[in-house]
Amino acid sequence: VQTTFKTIRDVFITSLLTARERIWIQSPYFVPDEPLITAMCTAASSGVDVRFMMTGVPDKKIPFYAAHAYYPALLRAGVKVYQYKAGFLHAKTVTVDHQFSIIGTCNWDIRSIILHDEVVAIFYDRKVATDYADQYARDIDDCALITWDDLVGLSRRQRFRNSVYRLFSRLL
Repeated sequence: VQTTFKTIRDVFITSLLTARERIWIQSPYFVPDEPLITAMCTAASSGVDVRFMMTGVPDKKIPFYAAHAYYPALLRAGVKVYQYKAGFLHAKTVTVDHQFSIIGTCNWDIRSIILHDEVVAIFYDRKVATDYADQYARDIDDCALITWDDLVGLSRRQRFRNSVYRLFSRLL
């Protein structure tokens, strides 16, 4: 019997819930489970500057469109969602306050977090955190900020597609 450990997800959740000022996240994919999205929304609702940046140039359509189905909850809570348009964003980083950074192979999707053998390193170093925050700020220049107008502008067909992909994204 194989036991599934959710240690990386727990590190992400703990980081979200202990951040005091900001937590800036980069991942090409975003298909979270309920505890992870709840932690993101809770952090943002409590006044933390939560930003999530994912690719705007997908290599896989199903997780790309599935991610869109999570945007309403994120925006409602105050999370800023960015799509990187200068190419495929492959960075997998988390920068918390000015204190530490998490860098590794793990995407912010349930398959990567729980099913795959991923690794992350936590750097408790202000210089590293500052450098990654500076890079994040530069990357925002190549992003589109997702707004309510973007979501309202989606057709019924697009919203249905996104919801169906979200439903099946964990199976593929």
